[in-house]
Amino acid sequence: MIKNYFTIAYRNLVRHRVFATLNILGLAVGIASAILIYAYVRQETNYDTFHQHAEDTYRLTLNLKLDDKKRSYANNSVTVFDKVTQEIPEISQATKIAPFGNTFIEYQSAKFTEEQVWYADEQFFNVFSHQFLQGQVQGALDNPNSIVLTKSLAKKLFGDINAVGKAIKVNEDKTYQVTAVIADVPYNTHYRFQALVSMATLYNTRQYKQWKRCIDCTRIYMYCTFKSGIDQVALETKMFNLFKEHRAVKSDYLVGFNLQPLTDIHLHSKLNNELQSNGNLQFVYTFLIIAILILLIAVINYMNLATAKSLKRAKEVGIRKVMGSYRSQLIFQFLTESLIIVYLALGLGVLLADLMLPFISQIAPKPLSYKMFDLQFNLSVIIGGTVLGLLSGIYPAFILSGFKPVKVLKSGFQNLPQGVTIRKVLVVVQFTISSVLIVSTIIAYQQLRYMQNQNLGFDQEQVVVMDLPTLKMKKKVPVLKQALLQNPGVKSVAFSSGVPGASSLNTNYTYIINDQTRDTLEFLIPTLTIDYDYLKTMGLELKQGRNFDITRTKDTTKAAIINESLAKKIGWKNLIGKRIGNYGIKGRIIGIMPDYHFKSLHDQIEPTMYHLQLSAYHHQYALVKIQPKNMQTTLSFIESTWKKFEPNRLYKGFFLDQNFEKQYRADQQREVLFIAFATLAIVIACLGLFGLAAYTVERRIKEIGIRKVLGATVANILKLISRSFLSLIVIANLIAIPLGYWLMNRWLDNFAYHIEVSWWVFCIAMAMVIITALVTISYQTLKASLANPVEAMRYE
Repeated sequence: MIKNYFTIAYRNLVRHRVFATLNILGLAVGIASAILIYAYVRQETNYDTFHQHAEDTYRLTLNLKLDDKKRSYANNSVTVFDKVTQEIPEISQATKIAPFGNTFIEYQSAKFTEEQVWYADEQFFNVFSHQFLQGQVQGALDNPNSIVLTKSLAKKLFGDINAVGKAIKVNEDKTYQVTAVIADVPYNTHYRFQALVSMATLYNTRQYKQWKRCIDCTRIYMYCTFKSGIDQVALETKMFNLFKEHRAVKSDYLVGFNLQPLTDIHLHSKLNNELQSNGNLQFVYTFLIIAILILLIAVINYMNLATAKSLKRAKEVGIRKVMGSYRSQLIFQFLTESLIIVYLALGLGVLLADLMLPFISQIAPKPLSYKMFDLQFNLSVIIGGTVLGLLSGIYPAFILSGFKPVKVLKSGFQNLPQGVTIRKVLVVVQFTISSVLIVSTIIAYQQLRYMQNQNLGFDQEQVVVMDLPTLKMKKKVPVLKQALLQNPGVKSVAFSSGVPGASSLNTNYTYIINDQTRDTLEFLIPTLTIDYDYLKTMGLELKQGRNFDITRTKDTTKAAIINESLAKKIGWKNLIGKRIGNYGIKGRIIGIMPDYHFKSLHDQIEPTMYHLQLSAYHHQYALVKIQPKNMQTTLSFIESTWKKFEPNRLYKGFFLDQNFEKQYRADQQREVLFIAFATLAIVIACLGLFGLAAYTVERRIKEIGIRKVLGATVANILKLISRSFLSLIVIANLIAIPLGYWLMNRWLDNFAYHIEVSWWVFCIAMAMVIITALVTISYQTLKASLANPVEAMRYE
C-alpha cells in the first residue's frame, strides 16, 4: 500500500512537472532563506551559553542618579566588588575585568598593536570557561606581570613553538611572562579578547588604590556565579542595603544594583559603558518574522496550485471512491505527495543555503555559520520540513478527498466555489506580506540615508584624526602641534579626549551653583577635555561667552564650557559666570557651545561639559584640519610627522567623516539583508502567481480561442485574464497600507532622530507590486493570446 502511494505520487509529479517544479523551487528558496535566518537567530540567541556556569552567572551593574533620571552602567567599582564579595554568602565565585587599552606588543622581530587586551583577576577562569591549549588554569593569572594569550595571538608572536614561559615586552617599557595559551574566544560572547593581563599587576599601584576609594569610579566589570535557585530581586536589595550608609554615597546618588543574567547581556543590555556594541532583539524578531512570512508565502503557493489543479484530479478522486477507497487513504495519498515535494525542496534548500552562506556572511553585521552535519540543525530541518509538508498539504488533501463521486464524474463538474474563494484569500495574504516588506524596505532605506546625510552640527570634512597611543607622545603634543602646522596644507590642529563617532565620553559627577540664589544642582554628565583650538578645528562657534584663552592661565582649572543641552537642563538664565565643578575643575562657566552630534542619530545629544586638558593623560586624539588641495601630499606629511614621534607604532589615521559613517555600517548591512529577503519573498509570491496564471490560461484556453476568432485583441485578452488577479493585488495593497504605516512608525520610534513616513512610499510600493504581478501574468497570457486560434479550439 505504501509503495503504491509513492508510485502514484511520483507519476503525478512527472505528469504535472511544471507545477511540481514551481512548488519545489518556491519552497526551496523559502527554506534556504529560513535556514540562513535561523543561523543568524541561533547565533544571536546563543551568546555566552558555552560557559559551564552560564545559567548561574550574572553581571552586577550600577544604577546612579543625580538628576531627573537614573543612569545604569555596565561597569562597576572596586569598592562595590570588595564589599559585595565579602558580605554576600550566596556568591560562590566572583571575578572582575578592566580595560588594558591599545597595547604595543614586541617579541624579537614581531611588533604590532593589539586592541583587545584586558586586565582579569585570578578568579576569571573559575567563572568563565575557556579551553587551555598550553599551561594550566591554576595560577594562570595569580601573579603580577602574567599574561594569557589566545591561540591566534600566540601564533603571531611565537609561531608553532610553546609560548608558556616566554617573556614579551608590552608598551615598550614593561615585560610580561606568558603563563598560558587558550583557544580563540568564540565570536558569540559579549566580551572578546586576544590577551588577559593579571590584575595583580595593578594591586600595588596608585591608580588601583584610587579606584578603591570611590564608589562611582566605574573602572571594572564585575561577574558573580551564584548557587542555583537565587531570589534575584532580594539579592539586589540586599546589596543595595550594604551601601545605604556608605560614606561615598551622597543623598540619592546610588539608587541600586541590577543582576544581569550572563546570557541576556547581548540582546537585552543597552547600558552606559558596554564592553562592546550588543545585539538588537528587535532585529532578531524582525528577521524571525521575515523567515516565517517567507515560508508562509511558499506554503500558500503550494496550497494555491494544489487546489487550482483540483479539477484535473477530480475524476481521479471520483473513480478511486467508486472503486472503494476511503477518504483517509486519499488524504494520506495527497499528504504523501506534499511531503515528497517538501523533502525534495528541503534538499535543494539546504544546498542553496550552503551556496548563499559565504555571500550572506559578507554583507551581514556578523559572520554567519551553521554546521550542516550538526545533530540539532539536522533535527530542526527534518522536523521543520515535516511540519511544513503537513501544513501545506493538509488543506488541499481535505479539499480533494472531499469531492462527491456523483458530481465529479459528471462532465459538467466545475471547480468548487469555496476552493476559488480560499485561493483568492491566499493570494491577498501573499501580496499583503510582499507590499508590507516593500514599504518597510523603502522606509528603512530613507531612514538610513537621513542619518547619513543629516547635518551633524560641526564641520567634519577634511579632518584627519590620529591616535596618541603612548604617554611619551602625549607629553609632546605642543611640539607635535608646531611640527604639523609647519605644512601650509594644515589649517589647524586640536587635541581632545574623544572624537565624534570614534569614542565614548567619560561621565562625571558635576555640580552647578548660582551665587545669587544659592541654588545648587548636581548631575552625572559626559565630560570632554579639549584644547584652545578645538572649536576652530571642528568649525564650531559659541552661542554665548568666550572660548578658552591661552593667555589666561587660570582657564586650565577655573573655566568650563557647556553645550546647549546642558544649558537647557540647568534651566537658569544668564549662565555665563555661574560656578561649576567636577573632579578636576572648580571654576566658572565661560561659554555655551552649540549642540552637535557626538554619537550617531540613534542617540539623543547629551548635556555635556568641556574643559581644558588637565594633564598629558587626557591627550587621546589629535584632530588635524587640512586644505582640500594637495590632500595626498598633506596626508603623507602628517603620517611621516607622526612616525617621527612614534617610530615603532603603526600609524592609524582616519578621516572624521568616514569614521562617523562606520556607526551606520550595521544598519547598512541589515538593510541589504532585509532587501535581499524581501526580494526573495516577492519572487516566491510571483512564482505562485505565475503558476496560477498558467492554470487559469490553461482552463480558459477554448474561451481565449473563441474570443480571438470573434475579433478580440491581445490587449483585450490580457485585460480579461489579469483583471481578477490585479483586483486581488489592489485589495492586498489597501490592507498593507495601514499595516505598514503602523509597523514602520513603531520601528522609527527606536531612533532619537527619524524621518516622517510619506504617503508616496505606499504609492511606490503598490506600483511595484502591481507591475511585478502584471509582468508575471503577462507571459502566460501573451503566450495563449498569440497562439493559433485553431489549436485552441481543438484543445481538450
